[in-house]
Amino acid sequence: MNQNETNISAKTPEQLQIVESPRPLEAGDPSLSEHLTQRQLSVLPYLLRPGTLTSKAKAAGIGRTTLYRWLEDDNFRASLQLLRQATFEVAQTELQAMSFEAAEILRNALHSGDEALNLKAAKTILDQAQYAQHSYQVRKRLDTLDEAVALRKYTASPW
Repeated sequence: MNQNETNISAKTPEQLQIVESPRPLEAGDPSLSEHLTQRQLSVLPYLLRPGTLTSKAKAAGIGRTTLYRWLEDDNFRASLQLLRQATFEVAQTELQAMSFEAAEILRNALHSGDEALNLKAAKTILDQAQYAQHSYQVRKRLDTLDEAVALRKYTASPW
């Protein structure tokens, strides 16, 4: 592993931190964290919380002016963006894992013997199935468009 390559990884927003990784950061510079101080790195997770920048700065133990100055720094903003992306990916993974449990609950509700609950579960299942089908069709169309654009770029003559 290259010592300069880092990425953001963790399980909860409070645990998010910059750690070494076998792949470079996507924002361009493979060593963004080397351009930030430990203090700046420790403040990044606070910026994921709800609230104003002033309240986030206070919770992180820094001044509002300092936070605004740091937010003008390209490396700080890129690190924050990567942390936001990592947080989203963690949340998405958790939701996917919980979807199996939710499906089981719906399955049980569908066969509960309570007519109102059965109807509500059936409607939820049908709504979700319709949404999944629509999402699949949109993804398929987007993939077809991406392929057409790539083919056009590949076959386009520069003259």
